[in-house]
Amino acid sequence: MRDYAQNYRSKPRTHVVPGRVRGRMVAQPLRALFWKMAGGMVVATMCTGVVISLWIGQQIQNSLSSIVTLQQSTLQQESVKVVLIKERDALLSTSHLVARAAVQNGLYQTALNQQKNMKD
Repeated sequence: MRDYAQNYRSKPRTHVVPGRVRGRMVAQPLRALFWKMAGGMVVATMCTGVVISLWIGQQIQNSLSSIVTLQQSTLQQESVKVVLIKERDALLSTSHLVARAAVQNGLYQTALNQQKNMKD
């Protein structure tokens, strides 16, 4: 004779949450729901991390390009500064001042024999 009593025994109850499988409601244990939620959170966190790392990389790239632009403008200003300093030194040199005074004002340096005559 067959024992049908085992089908009627009470089983320990686990908390079940309804879920869908092929269009019909099926109970899912709480542990499966936890792992499903945990997996979804991990995927969402990874996607957020990827987006944030791409954003940070773009910000770093923008900063580096602005630094390069500033360095280029600084080098250009330095080269202009060097040219201007050379021109200033050339304009303030004694030979240039003597030549300019001679051309514009008619002032000339004394000759050697004039210097000797003035000492005597």
